Amino acid sequence: MKKFTYEIWNKSSKINGIDAQYYLKKHYEFTLDDVILFKNSQGIVERIESVLTLKNNYNIDSSLTSNEVAKEYLKIKRGEEENRKSYTDKISILSEQNAKLLLDSAIKTNEINALNKNAANLTLEIAKMKGGM
Repeated sequence: MKKFTYEIWNKSSKINGIDAQYYLKKHYEFTLDDVILFKNSQGIVERIESVLTLKNNYNIDSSLTSNEVAKEYLKIKRGEEENRKSYTDKISILSEQNAKLLLDSAIKTNEINALNKNAANLTLEIAKMKGGM
């Protein structure tokens, strides 16, 4: 996961060059509670969330402060990223195992076809010997 920092927004400063009033008009929930700005390593705000929304959506303890909510949210996101990577690694392993099984199956199918052909030839030879052909 990218390294993020956070800041509790004062609701008057521009966000990435856009006037604060734009966000306050567009997102009524920002007027109800503290708002957290999540910034990337270049200081660009990539995510804007109200504390109330984070508490509700991520079942974060309602008694936590805005700073604690921000830290908890970042912890949750890191955990999600680690789980996603773990699942991706597992999928890669399973895909590799599946490819090996498919190859093994193809080899076995060829061996069975060869045995069936040999059995058919042997049956024909036996029939010729019994029938005097």
